[in-house]
Amino acid sequence: MRIKKLSLFLFVITGVLLFLHPIKAFNITTAYPTGNSFYVGSQNGSPYDLLFADNGSKMYMASFGSYVYQYNLSTPYDVTTASYVGSADWRSQAGSYPNGLSAIEMSADGTVMFGLQFYSWYVYQYNLSTPFDITSASYSGTSFYLSGYQNDYHMEMKPDGTKMYILSDYQNYIVQYSLSSAWDLSTAAYESRITIPVSSGVDGQRLAMNISGDGSHIFIETTNNELIHHVTLSTPWDVTSASYTGGNYFNASSYDNSVRGMEFSSDGDTMWLLGSQNDTVYEFSLNKPIIDSFTPADDASNVAVDVNLVLDFNEEVSTSTGSVAIFKASDDSLVEEFTASSDRISKATDVITINPTANLTDDTSYYVKASSTMFVSNTSKYYAGISNTGTWNFSTIDLNAPTTQAHTLTFSDVNYSSATLSWTNGNGDGRVVFAKQASTGTASPVDTTVYSADSVFGSGDQIGESGWYAIYSGTGTSVTITGLLTSTDYIFQVFEYDLSGSDPLFNTNTASNNPNTQSTTALVAPTVQASEVTFSSVNYNSGTISWTRGNGEKVAVFVKAASTGTASPVDTTSYSASSVFGSGDQIGTSGWYAVYNGTGTSVDVTELLAGTNYIVQVFEYNGIGVGQATYFTNTASNNPNTATTDSVTTIYINYSTGNDSTGDGSSGNPWKTFTKAYAMSEAGDTIDATGTFTWTNGDETGDAGSSTYAGFIISKDLIVQGHGTDQTIFQSNGAKKIDRVENPLHQLKF
Repeated sequence: MRIKKLSLFLFVITGVLLFLHPIKAFNITTAYPTGNSFYVGSQNGSPYDLLFADNGSKMYMASFGSYVYQYNLSTPYDVTTASYVGSADWRSQAGSYPNGLSAIEMSADGTVMFGLQFYSWYVYQYNLSTPFDITSASYSGTSFYLSGYQNDYHMEMKPDGTKMYILSDYQNYIVQYSLSSAWDLSTAAYESRITIPVSSGVDGQRLAMNISGDGSHIFIETTNNELIHHVTLSTPWDVTSASYTGGNYFNASSYDNSVRGMEFSSDGDTMWLLGSQNDTVYEFSLNKPIIDSFTPADDASNVAVDVNLVLDFNEEVSTSTGSVAIFKASDDSLVEEFTASSDRISKATDVITINPTANLTDDTSYYVKASSTMFVSNTSKYYAGISNTGTWNFSTIDLNAPTTQAHTLTFSDVNYSSATLSWTNGNGDGRVVFAKQASTGTASPVDTTVYSADSVFGSGDQIGESGWYAIYSGTGTSVTITGLLTSTDYIFQVFEYDLSGSDPLFNTNTASNNPNTQSTTALVAPTVQASEVTFSSVNYNSGTISWTRGNGEKVAVFVKAASTGTASPVDTTSYSASSVFGSGDQIGTSGWYAVYNGTGTSVDVTELLAGTNYIVQVFEYNGIGVGQATYFTNTASNNPNTATTDSVTTIYINYSTGNDSTGDGSSGNPWKTFTKAYAMSEAGDTIDATGTFTWTNGDETGDAGSSTYAGFIISKDLIVQGHGTDQTIFQSNGAKKIDRVENPLHQLKF
């Protein structure tokens, strides 16, 4: 802690004195350079700490070479009035570590000064025979060893001299000590410590620290990006109450990349930084009004010419003295200046609105400047102003149509239903492309009309009832159009536009090959037919059909319940297919049903009849749009092809009269066991059972046997029928169960 100027607010309420800091005190995020600075490099090139004393009339600088330099300020706290006085050589007290003085602190009466020696890990105490005169300093013989803490870059003191704080970057701590006798190092004792709230892994080394005069704020410098972080203490002077919110920092790298000393005024309105890269003390003003937003925004384009300038501050402000001025960027000429008393300026709490006398010029770039005395807060803090051309600049809208039209329209990848159109852009903000089913003509888009475009011809906005449809809108140079008719002429035209707000202004001139025409190709059937129709997984009511593709866009697959014949699909007819036989579209009344329509090579067909012949034929076709299908109706190898579904059979078993060895499963010569019948059955068959069938008795060896259950897992589509509960019984042997229901049975009768 340093001796700083006092600037407290004093109130008297029913006899109680209240000392209050401004609400926004120590807001380093608003730090702004005042322009005041002082070069200390003439005395030493390694400055490492900064200290104000004697009500701001003295300034001290510690150097890493273990010298302390003193400056007198003819105007307190104004570093521009500093003049060099003299120095003190403290190298002899550091023993074998003569260099490394990294921090200094002074008592309020100017008679005691502490020095932190980086390399030796000691704090040394000096007495000043003449208060505040560094040249009268002498070593008192008293020192304090910072046991266990290395790389001690900085030290702070409570103003009354009863607490000392050490910033140990290497150990990652801020360590707090108490002094039972003020400003007497011999009475120092460890009190507490905290991990430094600012991470070294993220922000780099922590080399400088400052604690505010009221003990409520700690400021820590970090080397990555040279950030000054603001840490708050909920209990003043108690480091264990510290908390840090990420993002609460000031980036000092624009001024110096090696900040080694910090000072703050007691009211938190001013900050001084000592930079060892440029050997300079910089002054910053805190808590000034700042801009939340500009209207128009910085770098905005297409701004309306009748725009008002709006400055939205973070707090209430008023005009004071000075002016705001608009300049033309092309030649820096003044467009209009508004003084603080101008009737073109209006205020609504924290919002200032400026209404220019005349509209701005279209298609022109502007910037705005503001005096540093123009806007002032209720706490008499001035907005820093705008002194450069890059803080607030914008360009107005172009109220004229583009002067150079798009041109050189060309076509590629043209087929019967689509084509790709390309062009060379003109100088507009964008362009709209229109197409019409015709071979001649020109389009006439209407200014300020926004046309919604769609590359599917006929789906975008139309210009009136003209037949010209928008197929593209944007900044590109090509579009692929679909939904065209076969063997048809189309004319295309591209129009450049500039935006007036959100409304386009069109250049309606023609240009080289703009408009331009193109005809779609004729739609012809494929030349290679699908072939090698095969069948798999055929049973009594379903099967899989596969084929080898030809060269059409798609294939249509038709099936008929027959063993011979060919199908004849009709051109321009699209057949809706279903893999459930008989549910898809039929070719007329021919019995040929569509079971598949697509680009694949197989289909699973269901709902077939048992023991029935089916013929299958696959047709390649082109033309996937409505009414465009053109079929290749030639036959090919194994196309068409036939298959027969399995027949269903009734298998008879009789446990009394049947024989698994000599029987054939017929009603006259049945098999004996269900095991035999199940093995010989196919999906769709019926097993007719007579007798009592028991698991497991040596004859029935079903596949569901366990310690609890006996029987079969039926995995075929079968019908099992009996002849009454007195003639057909399925039962388990002993305690086993034969069905997995809620109350398992030992016997089934049917």
